[in-house]
Amino acid sequence: MKKEHSAETLIEFPCHYQFKVVGAGGEQFRNAVVAAVERSLPVSADAVKVKPSKTGSYQSVSVVVTVHNYDQLKSIYADLRLVDGVQMLL
Repeated sequence: MKKEHSAETLIEFPCHYQFKVVGAGGEQFRNAVVAAVERSLPVSADAVKVKPSKTGSYQSVSVVVTVHNYDQLKSIYADLRLVDGVQMLL
């Protein structure tokens, strides 16, 4: 019998989880990413890291938070997908 593997069964909750979002450069994008995560969990200032591209056109915003269950993880990803300017979500 084939065993199914999914994030729900592979991740042990609660856990520290890093959301990485690549998108448009600028403070507005960073703030929108943080606000999307904050709909589900509080985000401390030191939990946010921003790395701009060489040209400044894009940036990656990493946010590390403690996720308590799979539904919370799914909810945060759903909110991040709605942020204007998202090019990639990891």
